[in-house]
Amino acid sequence: MSSRIDQIVAAHIKRFKTNDPFKIAAANNIMVKFWTFNNNEVFGIYRYERRNRFVFINRNLPISQQIFTCGHEVFHALYHTRMNTLFLSKNTLYPVGRFEREASEYSTKLLLYGVSKNSDMTKESVCKEYGIPYEMQQYM
Repeated sequence: MSSRIDQIVAAHIKRFKTNDPFKIAAANNIMVKFWTFNNNEVFGIYRYERRNRFVFINRNLPISQQIFTCGHEVFHALYHTRMNTLFLSKNTLYPVGRFEREASEYSTKLLLYGVSKNSDMTKESVCKEYGIPYEMQQYM
């Protein structure tokens, strides 16, 4: 799975000239909306309806988590288009199933694209600096 996701990330960076998931969403006509969810454990949702793709992001999340969530949901919009998905909750950040793993790996690698591996930095400090949930270290 890793090499496939690495190739997708590199292709997106080359094509869109950014690692910003909001800009990638805009370039692909994916509508991103900020929403207040009744349950604050929901990070985001991807919804496909009538040939339109929507990403809903919990506006109560810190900005760094909103960015990560956007990357995760954009991957669903691009590669799991007709599947409506509910993103991971705070209590289950370990993704269940292939589609969730792929989306989390994509978002992690997209946000870290071009970051040189500094031997002085731990994975935890990289996650903190780039706003990536600690549970995503497995994709680094």
